[in-house]
Amino acid sequence: MIWAVMALFLLLIVTDTAQATEFLSADLRVDRTYDNNLFRLADNLDSQTVIGTNQTDDVINNYGIQLNLDLPLSLQNLTGHAAVVASRFEHNNQLDNNSLDLMLGWDGEIAGVWGGSVKWQRKRILADFSNFQGSQRSILTHNHGEIRLDREIGRQWLVWGDWKRDSYSRSLISQQQHDRRSVSLRLGVTGRSSAGSELMIFASSRSVDLVNLRWFPGALQDDALREDGLRFNLKWKMAANMTVDSGIGVERVVNPHLSQNDYSGISYDLALAWNDDGRLNWQSEIWRNIDTVDSVYSNYVARKGGRLNVQWSVRETLMMKTKMSIEWLDYEGGNALQREDEIQDLSLSLVYKPLRNTDLSLTYTESKRDSTIAFGGFRDHQVQLSASIHWQ
Repeated sequence: MIWAVMALFLLLIVTDTAQATEFLSADLRVDRTYDNNLFRLADNLDSQTVIGTNQTDDVINNYGIQLNLDLPLSLQNLTGHAAVVASRFEHNNQLDNNSLDLMLGWDGEIAGVWGGSVKWQRKRILADFSNFQGSQRSILTHNHGEIRLDREIGRQWLVWGDWKRDSYSRSLISQQQHDRRSVSLRLGVTGRSSAGSELMIFASSRSVDLVNLRWFPGALQDDALREDGLRFNLKWKMAANMTVDSGIGVERVVNPHLSQNDYSGISYDLALAWNDDGRLNWQSEIWRNIDTVDSVYSNYVARKGGRLNVQWSVRETLMMKTKMSIEWLDYEGGNALQREDEIQDLSLSLVYKPLRNTDLSLTYTESKRDSTIAFGGFRDHQVQLSASIHWQ
């Protein structure tokens, strides 16, 4: 059904009704990836014993289409997209799946005084194997909703607030104890200068519920938590080509039953970005924060790390990209074993544009994780060849 709907919209775009192509666009993408450690197993593990197969490498073929909506209506604007990606594995075909990404949003003015936005999104993807040992398919579904209101005070100040709700659920029963639901609220004020610099101050609160976990006396992991924070962000345009984006704040995590797992500390990030008129762009960043959403080993994880991204336009039709990062993870908030990880990632890409709306790319990716727990580390190498076309 969804393929038929997308094909109909694509037909409208390609055959062109001038009115439709003003606010509709489409993207097609095909890629082929070789992954030498699909299940992210440690080097010294016997894959036949652990996951029941010796076929730990694979070739994945992805076929994707995305339809985009950008419709201005006076002082309002409707945006959205619908995307489907069919993934087919040449050897581990039990993992074959169709991922989905649906989004619909609105932003504009209310009564000529307030600005606002509303967004709903639903994603459905194959859960990765970085934190689970097994060869079974688990589909991760992420539902997201948010509402934002803001009001200008003079020409330089903006008072704002937003509310967000997220839920994460997994189809594989053995992983459903990690499902969680979060609700967050932020209130802040933003000041902007005529030179393009920006100062933001905001307070935040997030409640997280591990929906399939029930705490009982003696349990090492709580079934809920609350995260509160106060943060200052500064975006400073140092020069025509360089921008500094920084932030510092305090965060506190409170567990309702296990106060010994509570946490409080400083979070920060600092990013430098350089843009040499599109020829050479680079961005470097360091950070430290608390993650109460993505951790599946414990209730939350303290993350600190750094990354460097470089993009070089060799010529108008040829571009080179590189990404390097390192991150240290300290798992907190409930488990019998103390765990710390170090993750290193590297990717190199060559992008060729034979036409204005067409990209051909070749990407090499290398990942490595070292862990203090047995069999928690892995090494992985990927090579991907892709082609994409954009219609407007």
